[in-house]
Amino acid sequence: CRLLVAILYVMILERSDLMSGSKASVIEKINRMPDEMDEFELVERLYMLSRLEHSRQRCETEGTLSDEDVSEYFRQKKEMYANG
Repeated sequence: CRLLVAILYVMILERSDLMSGSKASVIEKINRMPDEMDEFELVERLYMLSRLEHSRQRCETEGTLSDEDVSEYFRQKKEMYANG
């Protein structure tokens, strides 16, 4: 059952161009999860981990925004919507 989940995870990674992990790392991640998790929870957790890894990689390559930059961006958006 966990092998099937690992295969599904690899398929998710391949489709989302996040294939930075190997089969061994996928299996390692699965083995660290609680045995009480069902297949759907495992896939959901693996998908979340893949998205977090993707975000981490983007932060490394594209950089991040400061709190001030984010505040200013949303202040401008709010002002734009308020003015119609």
